[in-house]
Amino acid sequence: MIKTCIIDSSSAILLYKGGIFGELLDHYKTLCPPAVITELTRNPTYPGAEYFLACCNHKNFLIEYPERSGTQYIEKLPHGLGAGEAECIALYYKKSGDFIILDDKRGAQWCKNQNIPFINALLVPKILFLCGCLSEENYNTIFSLFLKEGRYSEKVSQYASDLQLVDLSPFLPVQD
Repeated sequence: MIKTCIIDSSSAILLYKGGIFGELLDHYKTLCPPAVITELTRNPTYPGAEYFLACCNHKNFLIEYPERSGTQYIEKLPHGLGAGEAECIALYYKKSGDFIILDDKRGAQWCKNQNIPFINALLVPKILFLCGCLSEENYNTIFSLFLKEGRYSEKVSQYASDLQLVDLSPFLPVQD
């Protein structure tokens, strides 16, 4: 069975810039909350805006609405999260996905503290490479681009570089 990820806009944009958002859709059911698709497409001059609109027709790209209020999870979310990050976490609490892809520091810290499985966009090409879906040359090129574009700290970059297949097993795509 195919795994389901929930993606935030900054991660989606990085994957688009790296040319691997389509690879993500080929290997994962990808949920996008309304706030995220709005962020991605509200201005046609944004990187990938038209691309993301077209993705709405892909069988593995689904817009899903989180619970808006009335649940203990929504009330617990920290102030200062963007709407996209908050809706991604709310979708996870709704049991809509297996893990979250997000690059927001505050959102990542929340996920870590709440034991919510998450990765950042920097790890997507690594996972695809380790699974044989990307060549080593493409992986190295995309990883370098993400280090430049993604504003990752040295600690996060080194951590991502050091992770091995066994460490990433909860996030590996499952083939049907």
